[in-house]
Amino acid sequence: MKKTGRLVVADTSWKTCGVSAEIAALVAEKAFEYLKAPIQRVTLPEASAPTSVTLEKAFYPGPLDIISAVKRTMEKEAKRLVPVFESNLAGRVSYEKEFTGLFHEKEFLGPF
Repeated sequence: MKKTGRLVVADTSWKTCGVSAEIAALVAEKAFEYLKAPIQRVTLPEASAPTSVTLEKAFYPGPLDIISAVKRTMEKEAKRLVPVFESNLAGRVSYEKEFTGLFHEKEFLGPF
């Protein structure tokens, strides 16, 4: 974090009271002077977990959400804080077409 001045925390929990919140708070307390951009957190939305396969695709963050967060930290203007996806499945699908060769994501089969 000291070298780049940027931090993206990806967590499989919710944003509030999750590990990402604690990591972001620790960095803000101990290394705030090194930050060149706001800390970005990639977490679950503040909502109940869906049980439908269609809703799960929009709910759970994936590689494209992390790419989007990294891009936001690398932008130079302050207006970068608008999230790209915000559970927008149509936007995510069009973005996936651009980056299909970057990764091969396995289909989510459930937590059990």
